[in-house]
Amino acid sequence: MKKILIGMVALVGIVVTAIVVGVALFLDSGIKHGLETLGPRLTKVDVKLDSVSLSLLSGSSKIKGLVVANPAGYQTPYAIRVDAASLALTSSSIFSDKVIIKSIRVESPNIYYEGGFGGDNLRTIMNNISASKKLQVDDLVMRGRK
Repeated sequence: MKKILIGMVALVGIVVTAIVVGVALFLDSGIKHGLETLGPRLTKVDVKLDSVSLSLLSGSSKIKGLVVANPAGYQTPYAIRVDAASLALTSSSIFSDKVIIKSIRVESPNIYYEGGFGGDNLRTIMNNISASKKLQVDDLVMRGRK
């Protein structure tokens, strides 16, 4: 009986370890895929990302190579391109009505503002996003913007 109990405890330990390792290995690629899938649904424009790194324990994340395309009818190659950015958020807010982001640090963003008869490219994207969750950003810093 003691051997069975020890075996079950060992099995549970192995399964938990496998789950933790699996989440650690596939979480970042899952987030990248999710952003590239859900981002266009929210913004109504293409969203591409080179890489993402997320720490569940600290609620911090880093992204590289984010490109947000322009809405149809605008001529510039994209609306926003960010070489690198990091953010810290309140992890518990992800599942609430309002996501609370403590800070966002953006490095070398390229932002194209293009006006047209129906408004401008950035406002069009923001209007598309406004139907989604509420977002609170406590601190935003941009460096090297163009």
